[in-house]
Amino acid sequence: TQSTWGLPSRSISSPMADSDSDVALPSDSLALVQEILAQQERMRAAVGGGQALVHAMLGDAANEGVLPKSIEVFAEDWNLSQFWYSESTVKILAKELVALARELPEAPAAQRNIVCLSAPSVFVELHSMLAADPTAAGLAAFVLEYDGRFGVYGDAFAQYDYREPLTLRADLVGAVDVLLIDPPFLSEECLTKVAESVRALRRRDDTPVMLCSGAVMTELAGSLLGLRPSAFHPEHARNLGNEFGCFTSFDARRLESRDKATGDPA
Repeated sequence: TQSTWGLPSRSISSPMADSDSDVALPSDSLALVQEILAQQERMRAAVGGGQALVHAMLGDAANEGVLPKSIEVFAEDWNLSQFWYSESTVKILAKELVALARELPEAPAAQRNIVCLSAPSVFVELHSMLAADPTAAGLAAFVLEYDGRFGVYGDAFAQYDYREPLTLRADLVGAVDVLLIDPPFLSEECLTKVAESVRALRRRDDTPVMLCSGAVMTELAGSLLGLRPSAFHPEHARNLGNEFGCFTSFDARRLESRDKATGDPA
């Protein structure tokens, strides 16, 4: 599909994919697509989009400073190539990010920063997890994301546009201890620019990095960032047509062993 950025999205085989010939979707799939689009249009018409949309959905809780604990509050925007991960996948990835941050050598700063770059569905789970954990005082989660709706998370949010890879929040440059990246597009240009951001953000050359992307990006993941494919395969809440993989800069055996129900290592 084509996005507002004019590039192929994560879901080359998504329900909205273009074709030179007519494609007949099964009736149940077509109904689902039509309902999603109608729901998004109703919400945009009602509140004008952006953070106002999220506040409208939260109601009084937003005025009391209560932040979303589930990505379901945010409707996927296919024009931004947004396809949320399944509940089990976000739980596994968030727990792995926390484990990586906890096992790092003594950090030069009092706070260990975990960044989800273009991975808001994992960030929402991670943010909620840390907020509920009294032992997580030294850990901080951030989301670098194009979609301004996630600005409801205040200082944990930073606007990010991969087309300007070095336009980054100043206090995170050279200060990120663990990184999860999920580039919005399956293209060499996109991953190359996101890799520039990674190199600018990481605190050390050996900062743990996870990349979730299409299997077609395997070679580039290795050449640009030295990442290796793992046996863990992220799943999306809505099945996509592309084979997805998780690439890491570290030994992925713990990640690969995590239970889908709990997110804990087997």
